[in-house]
Amino acid sequence: MAKLKLKNPAVPAPLVPGAQWEVIKVAVSVPVPHLEGLYSYRVERDTAPLGSVVKVPFGQGDTFGFVVERSLDDPSDPSLRRIQGILQREPLFNAENLARYRRIADLYGSSLFSVLSAANPTWKSGGDQPKERASFETLDPSKLDRNFIERLFGPSWSASERMNLILPIGSLWDRVTVSILLAEPRSTLVLVPTERQLRILDDSLRHRGVDGYVMISSSLKKSERAQAHRRLRAMPGALVIGTRSASLAPFSPQRVIIIDPGDENHRERRSPYLRVDDSSMWSDVEQVLRLSYLRTFQSMTKDESSLIGKSGCKASFESTALDRVIGDISRKTRTKTHGAWVLVSLNDKSFASGLICSSCRNRGMCDCAFSLHIPRRGASPLCEKCLLDFAVYLCRHCGGSMLTAVRGGGEALGLSIGKSIKGARVIISNANALKDEVIASERHTVVLAAQGSEHRIRREDGSGQGFG
Repeated sequence: MAKLKLKNPAVPAPLVPGAQWEVIKVAVSVPVPHLEGLYSYRVERDTAPLGSVVKVPFGQGDTFGFVVERSLDDPSDPSLRRIQGILQREPLFNAENLARYRRIADLYGSSLFSVLSAANPTWKSGGDQPKERASFETLDPSKLDRNFIERLFGPSWSASERMNLILPIGSLWDRVTVSILLAEPRSTLVLVPTERQLRILDDSLRHRGVDGYVMISSSLKKSERAQAHRRLRAMPGALVIGTRSASLAPFSPQRVIIIDPGDENHRERRSPYLRVDDSSMWSDVEQVLRLSYLRTFQSMTKDESSLIGKSGCKASFESTALDRVIGDISRKTRTKTHGAWVLVSLNDKSFASGLICSSCRNRGMCDCAFSLHIPRRGASPLCEKCLLDFAVYLCRHCGGSMLTAVRGGGEALGLSIGKSIKGARVIISNANALKDEVIASERHTVVLAAQGSEHRIRREDGSGQGFG
């Protein structure tokens, strides 16, 4: 039997006489997780800039990686191996983007390569060169929109670095978001939880005549994502709207606006694990605004101060007493002879049965101030927002541990309004019964909408109509 011959290890390529060399550190694609890290390679000076993609030898084969650092190591070290080629010379990210990617990797225990790979999944994709567009920062500030936002939140909203803006009941989040953008134009990243909300915001921006923005979501094709990334690298003063994946775009905004912070859609459950509503992700951003629907204990106890909407623009009611709600709606419909459109905004995103304490009859609540529900027969109570499981529940009012299911929510309220207000049409819109658009009519109409599920009213000619 012949002896087993081991393959000789790869010998580093000799230095070419007269060439100038430097050492770069590369985040490489590796076959197994425990080998992930930064590896040093020799390269000719100024041929592989920060953010480029290079082909490198690794073990007995080759792989690719992202250039993340120029090292001060001695390039004449014989143990260093040369890169095999440059796959993408145009930088995919700059030093500011890289600092955010490093921070994400440190916060959530991911490797730097996995974050860079998630942020640049389209580096191999081609496409046309981006068209030149005006920067969003060149827009003139809108005094009308600034007055609108100051009536809602007061004049201090623009001066704060970290702020929780809590929407007044009945106000439309996209209208408020567009007004913030136009009141003080600057490079901004707007993050929304769902694709549907992204379409709503896109429609609202177009309605106001704003078209110089980039939209990024996971539904884009690779070529479309590559085109959007090239536009961002060429236009630093941009407006970017998108879902969670937009937070990894090669873009360094001056302001970040997060719609409905804490929504579970803002949380990435795959590698790399990240939460875009985490303030530490945006520590280098000048201003972070969280636009929320609810006055939660969690938002009130944050270090950032909160501004409650004043509801100074439209009539609204905050009482939960059924007779008061019906009385307010009745008075509103009596003053409108050609049909009134009334929006009733509800906290619950689902109209399932609620849970109350069997002893004191108070509603079962989580520490984050959201309601509890039972997801399936025999399961423990679960928080609707933070998904905390209550194997043992103690009422904060009386200490009781027994919960009773009661029928409530929008369906029960809609039934009561339909019986009490003669001739009124009642429309329910929530996550389960979603109505994007409704054609207006001369009939009194009451819309019961979970916050974030408000639909748009269109006239027959296609123009928009608001609530009264």
